Amino acid sequence: MRKLIGLLFSFVMLISLVSPAIAGEHYIDYRGYSIILPNDTEAKKPIAMLSIDVMNSLGEIKASAETAKNEGKDIVSNTPAPVIQAVVGDTLQFTDKSTPSVGRQLIAWDWQYWTEDQQIFELKNKMDKELKLTIPGRYHFYLCVGDNMPVKKSTNTEDFWLWDYNWSENGNHRAVKELDKQFTGWEGYWYFQEIIVEVSAEAPDFYITPEGSREWEQSYLTCAKTYTGNPGESISFPVTLHNAGTEAITDFRAVWSGQGSDPETGWQGNNPAWEAEELTSLAKGESKIFNVTVTFPEQNQKLYFKTNIDGKNPESETNLENNLMAIYFQKPGVDLAISVETAMPEMEMGWWGDSAIEPFADAYVSRLDDGTEPVTAEVTLVSPGGTSVEIITISPGEIVSLFMNYPTNKAGNYKFSASVTPVDKEDTDTSNNWDSCMVTVVKQAEPERQDSDSGIRGGFTG
Repeated sequence: MRKLIGLLFSFVMLISLVSPAIAGEHYIDYRGYSIILPNDTEAKKPIAMLSIDVMNSLGEIKASAETAKNEGKDIVSNTPAPVIQAVVGDTLQFTDKSTPSVGRQLIAWDWQYWTEDQQIFELKNKMDKELKLTIPGRYHFYLCVGDNMPVKKSTNTEDFWLWDYNWSENGNHRAVKELDKQFTGWEGYWYFQEIIVEVSAEAPDFYITPEGSREWEQSYLTCAKTYTGNPGESISFPVTLHNAGTEAITDFRAVWSGQGSDPETGWQGNNPAWEAEELTSLAKGESKIFNVTVTFPEQNQKLYFKTNIDGKNPESETNLENNLMAIYFQKPGVDLAISVETAMPEMEMGWWGDSAIEPFADAYVSRLDDGTEPVTAEVTLVSPGGTSVEIITISPGEIVSLFMNYPTNKAGNYKFSASVTPVDKEDTDTSNNWDSCMVTVVKQAEPERQDSDSGIRGGFTG
């Protein structure tokens, strides 16, 4: 019989997707089989448990399913396999929630899955962590586990289910397999936990573009377009909503930066900066232009546009990253920004203390406005050694770097900072005109003194 079980385990019981109504002439049911320990007592079997999360492109959970324990002796009385929906492009995350018998560890996994439509079969002896869905169909995922309970060896040829592992017997699916040819007419019943995932071929794919564009770009998440005007002025501009996937209905609105969670003006509020008057239905390849009117804010600010706001209109959409776009509104003038960075935030100096080391940092000045003429700016550099002023000329899109350093032979924290101010111009956003960083200098530990006297003594004797 151990030979038979070895054969069963060698192919890890291939699953029948259709549970049998009538057993063969003879059958062996693992649920009715007792695992006997070397001390002749009956072992407890491990419990197989499985959960699956459906994740969209943003890593958000769209749907989840978990098996019940399904420990009933009659397979008909056990909970049917849970069924959840997903679409091509989603990722399935698998969690093994199985438990071994008391004091033992799980050491074996019979893990397999099928898709009925595509006839794809996978068989593994270790659970996957995740699966990216690329093929539509109805997926069946199965799990059975074994622990390291010491199983009593037997030479009884009628002992159909005894071998090196203590396997689980719970589950909502019973697999049936004709046993070895020397046992013609015999069938074996084996049990698995099953979860079914129905995967659709395509999903809606809404995305937003600014004036003058028809394709979404990654940069749109931070700034798709810039408009310049005076605070309080009204501005109207076009924004286009597209659908590259299957036909669906969605919502569409805009919220000022920092107000997304506001109960009144946020994504779920009743008074956002702008919203489409009604839900929008678009077939595959269709688009709709919206004429948006807002008032220029008092300070430079971003207005974020979003479709499928809560991920549930429609729920079947998987690519949610391109559902967001930012438009930047600025006052007339220039917008200079500065950042201070160091490539070595921690430096080490020699333990003897008389060696010099130079903490350093770079100040990077950038121009964020959409002007066309160069601007003169004053940059103030502050290091532990003092303050200096540099005059620079910078054009839109340009970055100017300035170097700071400070020679020292002492450990400690050294701060570098810098600020930038346009000359004869107003900076429209002063919140990004100053920055700083810290460099920490540490002293090497002094090495332990080595005694050169080994204690060995010698001499000449006569």
